[in-house]
Parts: sequence; structure tokens; C-alpha cells
Amino acid sequence: MAAAGGGTTVLVSASGLWLRFIPSSLINLPNRDYWLAPERRAESLAVLGACMAWFGVLTGGLMALVTELALRANLTHAGLENRPMWIGLAIYRAAAIGLIVRLYRAFRLPSDA
Repeated sequence: MAAAGGGTTVLVSASGLWLRFIPSSLINLPNRDYWLAPERRAESLAVLGACMAWFGVLTGGLMALVTELALRANLTHAGLENRPMWIGLAIYRAAAIGLIVRLYRAFRLPSDA
């Protein structure tokens, strides 16, 4: 369980580091040609990497919550607690939407472009 949860968290968090090795044509990004131009590529990939790292942290937190609730339900035979699960999913969804909005704002074209 630790390998699955930790491995997923590390994989998602570290995926931003691999972006520098991926051709620009394979990176899905608003206004990709502008933001991945050689003079802006490093900064753009740093922003993407930071958001991907936060997404990994969020995913790890959700996986930890699910694991805790499942273990607690199995050990106590009381059943799965729905309220903490729904709260965790709501927080995860809100944070994911916040990261997506942040990315769209960060990668919109500047007015002088």
C-alpha cells in the first residue's frame, strides 16, 4: 500500500522534471508555440513542474485519506465513513480546479504578444 500510494505521489510530482526531455509538440499547453519558444521554455516548464508537483501532493493526500478510511473500516468492522471521504474529494476537486485556473492564467498570451 505504501509503494502504491508513495509511488503514485512521486510519479505525479516528478513528472514535471521530465518535461524538459519531451519534445514541445507533445506538451499540451495553451499558446504552446509562444510559451515553449526557446527564450521562455525554461520558465514555462518550471511553472508547469511546480503545478504538477502540487498536483502530486494533492493526489498523495487523497490516497492517504482513502487508505486511512479503508484501514479504519476494515479494522473496526464499522463500515466506511462517507463524510470524511466526501470532504476529501471536495477539497481535492477544488484544489485541482484551482491549479487548472492558475495554469490557464499563467499561460494566456500577454497583451503585447
